Amino acid sequence: LKHRYRNSFINLSAEGTLVIEHVSVYDRGHYKCIASNPAGADTATVRLQVVAAPPGIMEEKRQQLKASVSQNLWLPCTGQGSPQPAIHWVLHDGTMVQSNRPARDMQISVYENGTLHIKDVTEADSGKYECIATSSTGSERRVVTLTVERRESAPQIVETSHVSGEPLFLHCLSDGSPRPRIYWTIPGGHTLNRPQGTTLHDRGNYICRAQNDAGEAVLTVPVWPEFVAVMTCCFVL
Repeated sequence: LKHRYRNSFINLSAEGTLVIEHVSVYDRGHYKCIASNPAGADTATVRLQVVAAPPGIMEEKRQQLKASVSQNLWLPCTGQGSPQPAIHWVLHDGTMVQSNRPARDMQISVYENGTLHIKDVTEADSGKYECIATSSTGSERRVVTLTVERRESAPQIVETSHVSGEPLFLHCLSDGSPRPRIYWTIPGGHTLNRPQGTTLHDRGNYICRAQNDAGEAVLTVPVWPEFVAVMTCCFVL
């Protein structure tokens, strides 16, 4: 038969063993066992000491996390123990953030349950974030390594104009994420991977291609005999 005592359940087995379930610091003290029969009685006293365990954190102690630019993040850190531990976070730049004490103009804050909230993350937010649970019995840590990546976007090529009678500069300006690969195809079908400052006199279609994992952009520039084509390419940040 189980009996509730303070925060624990106490059970006496048929063999006379006292079983205390979910022992806590409140169960410490002296316990007296009394055995009796018609011939007499005997007693034994046991002193129980309970050492409080250090606090724990429910989430995994080490975590790798990837996010996209402008994403909102919630990094949980649930402390447990008796007494209940206090939670604070140390950011990748060494700044300490506690509940109700936002950092960086409200971009980063900690909820009362220990969750770290980061608004509109940027690539500069990449790094290690450490949650620390502390109480009078010790401390526990959890480390989240955050990598913020730019969203994938297909390349785009910016066309440039030219003036008749002057050298024609074929600039292949592109943007996109990840950084696109840029190359030219010249009349005759030859491909130039790095055409910086390449001068050609062939007429026909000059084709610039910008490619990345998200897609491809193509620009075709017809060149006539009165122009001298000077080809360049670059990536626009």
